[in-house]
Amino acid sequence: MRHLLTTIAVLLTSPAFADKKPIDLGNEVIEIHDRVVVPAKSTRTPGVLPAYSDRATNSNEWTRAWLLLDIDASGNVKRLKFVHKPGLDLEPIAEAHAFATKFTPATNQRGEAVPSQLVWGLEWPAYWWLVHRTGFTTALPTGHLPTCRGTGPLNLGSMAGSVYRDCTQPDLAHPEKWGEWIVRRG
Repeated sequence: MRHLLTTIAVLLTSPAFADKKPIDLGNEVIEIHDRVVVPAKSTRTPGVLPAYSDRATNSNEWTRAWLLLDIDASGNVKRLKFVHKPGLDLEPIAEAHAFATKFTPATNQRGEAVPSQLVWGLEWPAYWWLVHRTGFTTALPTGHLPTCRGTGPLNLGSMAGSVYRDCTQPDLAHPEKWGEWIVRRG
């Protein structure tokens, strides 16, 4: 399947696609036709959190999702793939959140809006940690956050309590594991 794409933008800016050679991603070939100089950017207020599932609320675990978004030249998400699923029954919420998010479109070197793809992260802090810390569950707090899972001992006496933060990064080396495209309905 051939698929027109201007670039894959990731949180870590990379000139890796500047050579404009086709990129083989298993069952897809991406052809780079135009270099994006400004990637698409969410118009949502930074730090606003998606809704929680009952399972995520009850587990009080910190989790994260990474999605590959296919964004058109108008800034609308047309389809997505999960690069990393959040678990805890949050996949439908992540899908709905991504499809409802408007983006400023990516632009090329001539300043023209172009279609693009973006690896985009969503984060759900541990529900009860967040309630205890801020009193609400709609935004990521500023300031000290818990230790990343697997990076150190729990600090049980801290304001963070006995919670590890999910600092999972997207695995861009294995796109064959990302699954199928999920298309915007309606």
